[in-house]
Amino acid sequence: MASKIFIFIMAIGLCCIFLGLSVTRNIVKQIEPNLPDIQHLTQPIITGPTIFYDANNNIKATFSSHNSEFTPINKIPDLVKNAFISAEDKNFYNHDGIDYYALSRALINNLKGNHLAGASTITQQVIKNMVTGNDRSLSRKIVEALLARRLENLLTKDQILELYLNTIW
Repeated sequence: MASKIFIFIMAIGLCCIFLGLSVTRNIVKQIEPNLPDIQHLTQPIITGPTIFYDANNNIKATFSSHNSEFTPINKIPDLVKNAFISAEDKNFYNHDGIDYYALSRALINNLKGNHLAGASTITQQVIKNMVTGNDRSLSRKIVEALLARRLENLLTKDQILELYLNTIW
């Protein structure tokens, strides 16, 4: 009797998984043609203050809440790189922009009612910070995941880490 109940529960679980995958695939098919272009992320980042000029091209004001210089990845100490990878995305060098294990773990923890857990990779955070913004919606997370996969095909891991470390606060 117990084995029949187990098989029934497993069958329902598998049906739910397949239904979820089917719905997700349909959502992706609708969203994918309208994804924003991320080609600009391959260009060097312009940093520094925002400068306001008058009609005569004289500086009238300088504003900056984030005034910094772009630092190439080879100039960033390994200790700093490793600290951010350890804190933000332990599997950074082993995934394609989406950490499915971390995503599953976060989903289970969130369903259990434990504290809200995030599962964004460093690549997804670059997309969030530079393209999609940080509204809390499922569609934004799907767009972020799709663009993260594209970014992983455009740039090397070191280039993505360089972007991340040069754009986070």
